[in-house]
Amino acid sequence: MFSVSIVLFAYKQWFSQKPSGEWVSLKYTTYHTPLGWGYDVLANDTLFIHQQQMPAVEGMRGFATQEEAASVAELIIYRMKNKQLPTILLKDLDSLHITQ
Repeated sequence: MFSVSIVLFAYKQWFSQKPSGEWVSLKYTTYHTPLGWGYDVLANDTLFIHQQQMPAVEGMRGFATQEEAASVAELIIYRMKNKQLPTILLKDLDSLHITQ
């Protein structure tokens, strides 16, 4: 819950600083962690989201594969480009066929 609050605060701060609300550049990288796989989302080449563990899932578990981490990062970017909150729910993981 704490990480969701930070993301929402950062997201609100970003749009209050950018009158147009437009992203110049959104991209992601995936990386291996002791828990599995994670991802970073960069907005205008600045780290915006650092996700070392699977969101919305109880406990500390990483994604099982690099592809799973990438698919969630792509969904986050899609939502950001469409001015939606960059949050992930269990139903999102289910729709992406990610094992929890």
